[in-house]
Amino acid sequence: MAAHSRPGRRLAVVLALLIAGCAAGAGSRIAAEFPHPPQPRAIDYAVGGHHVHSVEMSGGREARIVFIHGAPGDWTDWAAFLRDPRLRAHAELIAPDRPGYGASDPGLAVTGLAAQARALAPLLRGVPTLLVGHSYGGAVAAELAVEDSAQVRGLVLIAPSIDPKLEAPRWYDRLMAGWPLHALLDRQVRVANRETLALQPQLASLWARLRAAAFPVTLIQGEDDVSVDPQTADDLQAWLPASRLRVIRVPGADHELPWREPRLVTDAILALLARTARGAVS
Repeated sequence: MAAHSRPGRRLAVVLALLIAGCAAGAGSRIAAEFPHPPQPRAIDYAVGGHHVHSVEMSGGREARIVFIHGAPGDWTDWAAFLRDPRLRAHAELIAPDRPGYGASDPGLAVTGLAAQARALAPLLRGVPTLLVGHSYGGAVAAELAVEDSAQVRGLVLIAPSIDPKLEAPRWYDRLMAGWPLHALLDRQVRVANRETLALQPQLASLWARLRAAAFPVTLIQGEDDVSVDPQTADDLQAWLPASRLRVIRVPGADHELPWREPRLVTDAILALLARTARGAVS
């Protein structure tokens, strides 16, 4: 499969945030996303010197699902999934703001995947959890999964930034890190840029530990993604045992799979929940 570049998307996000700016209180953001019941509740906790904000939607007691957003982003990226009655019927649904975003230490760049994972680890609470991560959030979800594998029942990666061979910073990532552009960026875009620049050297270790783990993985990849190279799916398929990995390639799809293909994503999540249910046969 031919290599793809990653033009434009991050620059487009930069421009949008420069124009839009942001921030509303946690309660008003929940009310805006969920004008009618049921509504999630806001949960805040402190861990390792970090303040982490998340929202939690009550649901079926058979499972817990934690959704991890990309860079930039926040918990509202997953609002449609928190509303989804099919998911709520099966699981408690949790969507945190990663450190540096939303209401979790806004503007503070935490560029280590291990530190990100430690900040989100309390969300597992000793219960086997399904982790869902998009883009950079896929790398964080994978790191959390391998660090706390006894508490992880499965991993859904959506266009994940995890391939050590393909995640070198691009020219525009380096451009945004320099003066004067860096000073003009919205603070969450500055955080995203710092995460991107620090990501690749951490991925070889993650890749090796992911192979050594036992939990199943579902990978969803758009074949026209210009932010995460679709070759990622081929490389992961060659790396992980076939018994642990399901790859869903989506022809014509770009990087925005959670928003453009929510039913496909939900179906994949429910399929992995069923596969990992107690007593299920793999």
